Amino acid sequence: DPSPVQEGQVWYNTTSNTVKFRSAQTESWATGANYPGSNMGFAGFGTQTAYVKAAGNSGSPAPNPVGNDVYEFDGTSWTTGNTIPQATRDPDGAGSQTQGIVFGGQKNSPEPQRSQSSFTYDGTNWTSTPDMNNRRRSVTGSGTQTTAITAGGAGEAGGSPEAPMVNTESYNGSAWVNETNMPSSKSGGGQLGPET
Repeated sequence: DPSPVQEGQVWYNTTSNTVKFRSAQTESWATGANYPGSNMGFAGFGTQTAYVKAAGNSGSPAPNPVGNDVYEFDGTSWTTGNTIPQATRDPDGAGSQTQGIVFGGQKNSPEPQRSQSSFTYDGTNWTSTPDMNNRRRSVTGSGTQTTAITAGGAGEAGGSPEAPMVNTESYNGSAWVNETNMPSSKSGGGQLGPET
């Protein structure tokens, strides 16, 4: 048998002449406390019991006003945090509840509406950090506060629907660095894992 065996793995054991399968563990979802504030296109980072939700928009009334609200979740309930300095929708974040970073998004004004700003969070306060190299909304993010990575996103308006991007950038704790572009342009979606 292979070692270690992973969930969902199928193999043939030549000693016992049998096909084997490691079944997946069944888990279930549980209802938690409803989150407050802006409920669309927000940034999030942290863990299930130490999570931060920042910025976003409420979806109505048009033209989708953006928010700078921040809430923290302790696994049971939500509490209000200090507002993030820039109101945006469709940013993303990375890191932990006490060492997080939020970047990108779209502002209502002034032009240009796509943001390249980033802000770090220490569990209480927000600090402005160097700008990303590219303005973008509908970004994805993962990693830590000092090894964050973002790929794709929607650039300035004019594309179809909003100029999806191939650009990838990493943050090393002091600057955003351009990395190898993705093979095809994407905006939105999800991202998981460390920078590497």
